[in-house]
Amino acid sequence: MSSSESGDDLDVKKALGEEEEDADYTLANADVSTKYQEAAKIANVALDVVLSKVEVGKTPLELSQAGDEVIEEKCKKIFTKKVKGRTIEKGVAFPTCVSINECVCHNSPLASEAQEPLKEGDLVKVDLGVHIDGFVSVVAHTVRVGPAPTAEEPIKGPVADVFLAALTASEVAIKLIKPGNSNKQVTEAMARVAEAFGVNAMQGTLMHQMKRYIIDGNKVIILREDVDQKVDDVVFEQGEIYSVDVAFSSGEGKPREATSRTTVFKRAVDVSYRLKMKASRYVFNEMNHRFPTLPFTLRALEDEKQARMGVVECLKHDLLHPYPVLMERPGDIVVHFKATILLLPSGTAKVTGLPHQSNSSDILKDKPKEEEEEEGQGGYGCYGYVKAQESLAHLEIKRGHRSLSSDDNGNNSFELNSIAYRDQGQRNTETTKCACSFEDDLGARYARIEEMRMQKRRRCSSPPPASDASRTSRTPAGAGLEAAATGGIIYVAYKGNSRIVWKYKQGEEAGRVVSLHIYPVKSCRGIDVEASLVEARGLVMDRLWMVVTSTGAFRSQRQLPKMALIQPNLPSSFSAPLEMNAPGMPTCVVPVKTSGKRMSVRVWGDTCQGYDQGDDIAGWLTKFLEEEGLRLVRIDEKERRQVDLAFATRGAITGFADGFPFLMTNQASLDDLNSRLASPLPMARFRPNIVVSGPPAFAEDGWGKIKIGDLRLRVVKPCSRCKVPNTDIETAEVGVEPGNTLKTFRTGALLGIDIGGKNEVYFGQNLLHDSPKKASFLSVGDPLTIFV
Repeated sequence: MSSSESGDDLDVKKALGEEEEDADYTLANADVSTKYQEAAKIANVALDVVLSKVEVGKTPLELSQAGDEVIEEKCKKIFTKKVKGRTIEKGVAFPTCVSINECVCHNSPLASEAQEPLKEGDLVKVDLGVHIDGFVSVVAHTVRVGPAPTAEEPIKGPVADVFLAALTASEVAIKLIKPGNSNKQVTEAMARVAEAFGVNAMQGTLMHQMKRYIIDGNKVIILREDVDQKVDDVVFEQGEIYSVDVAFSSGEGKPREATSRTTVFKRAVDVSYRLKMKASRYVFNEMNHRFPTLPFTLRALEDEKQARMGVVECLKHDLLHPYPVLMERPGDIVVHFKATILLLPSGTAKVTGLPHQSNSSDILKDKPKEEEEEEGQGGYGCYGYVKAQESLAHLEIKRGHRSLSSDDNGNNSFELNSIAYRDQGQRNTETTKCACSFEDDLGARYARIEEMRMQKRRRCSSPPPASDASRTSRTPAGAGLEAAATGGIIYVAYKGNSRIVWKYKQGEEAGRVVSLHIYPVKSCRGIDVEASLVEARGLVMDRLWMVVTSTGAFRSQRQLPKMALIQPNLPSSFSAPLEMNAPGMPTCVVPVKTSGKRMSVRVWGDTCQGYDQGDDIAGWLTKFLEEEGLRLVRIDEKERRQVDLAFATRGAITGFADGFPFLMTNQASLDDLNSRLASPLPMARFRPNIVVSGPPAFAEDGWGKIKIGDLRLRVVKPCSRCKVPNTDIETAEVGVEPGNTLKTFRTGALLGIDIGGKNEVYFGQNLLHDSPKKASFLSVGDPLTIFV
């Protein structure tokens, strides 16, 4: 019988965040985005670890334990500080489940249960989830035990059909789940994919919207709609989070509950009951305190034996929702993939789901060829249909024989014999083989910068010129780059008359991010952050606002050095107000205006659109900066300011930054510069977004392609410096350093750089996204890897 609300139920309410009803738990809150992304990082790492252990002889129990252990270990190291006196909860959001062959899902075995070891050819499905403060990221992947397929021994027939169907469906669903589309569109597309490959979508599989502490929200996409299984029509909206869950079978696609014990459960938060058995009450109390809202496995409870007994009464009175182990018929082939996506203003961000499989039992690798070559491992192709374009949703395929294979270099291909496809009605092609590789579509446009790098390499690979009266007494500190015969890279830097050689193997960690900086208002003070979401324009909130004249010309410390004293805050969300502070001035709160008075404003040679932020801040700026007619504008979210096409492809954009989405500096380079100055200067003088440590001074001059964490970047040009670094950020007084010293060893003439004038001085590097349409994430401590 039901009882009134107990203390344990209050724990549930607390976990659900009902004690903070006014808090913003949407993606508009940068802190929320950060937590989703951090959870996703850990989920991907845990999945990768489990997949690396998939081999003959391992048991599902060993793999499940490995996944949960990685999650707990990684979660302990982040968000360790209390917020408003509250410890940030984090850990397993869905226990690691390892389901073999015809087993569809939810197999999270107990230590007391007998285990069948893995055999060669088994299909292993790994499913897990992570949460940070209740913000959940989930992921699932399928691999085959055994050696990778080869051209001589490809995977053929039904296995290839099911894999390709599941992969295609996952890509199509991710493309279709976007604001304005409906769940019905996704379900219809899944049916077309299943028909095309001659397989069946798994009945009862649901893709859920996720919210804080809610892994199965009310907005649902059904993978396969049947007469007796339907869901309400919904429309996707910006700011939502979804788990994209696809499972396909060579059989009927109608799973049945297994006879094996159910071990995964979730607390039914809307049901309460006064349990009779002592063991049941003990177990239920532990569940409520440790897993009040999210799924868990009995294996995670303190006493497994007592848990098995206590859960019986809990189930009898509907206090728990079971996740039964589901099975297809013996011999059926089942493949399962799951990813977490965020519907951001800049587009859909897939934050979980491995782009390729690190395990040698991989069947398909979907990493672009150019990326694999960068890592020095030999390129491999991508399954032909997954160029992952919008047209996938319009793919019509006549079924034919399919096979998967890999060549000696690890290149994967698949054959589609007699398959006709139509891409949005524009193409109709008979395809016999799709062995895909991604072109380096930036190659042609980077010819100029590559030529410049080659000149620099030739110059820097020679001994430094002797000093004379017409030059500085110091030898120019350039940074040369040579490709070692072993496949490694040697960076050569000169400091004084000493030749410093830095050698490491390509693709290995070369350093770490030591700080990240966001500048909400162009040319005002920056804000140090531990982590940031990365969007098309760069770090989130970076240079969204800009000070302009009444005619729209931008103002910076070049004209108004006192801007160095203005300290903006970092708004908690895109709709939160901006706050401006300066010495001797009251705080000015600037409500966000993204409609109303628009202004055409100019950043160097570019004209952009922005929204005037009102008279209050305009008067505040005019008074402090002592220039009449100043206005503050916020960039129009629809504005797409193109980066210089000499260095970027069309579509690469930035905000109100001078020219590029990112500026990166090297701590060792600043240390070298400071060794030449009478008084050392802080890195803040150079206003970087990303500061790295590890490589020697000015090694960054020779870099081309790098990866920081999971974010791939291109070092497109060294940053030429104006007089802004000469401004003292504490007093706003303008001096002559570091400009004068940089002229002695960092000019274009001395470095062999001819992109902005031989007398320009250079410090730091401008970066571009390698994939600007894909939202990413950066954190302090992320590893730096260099490929060229």
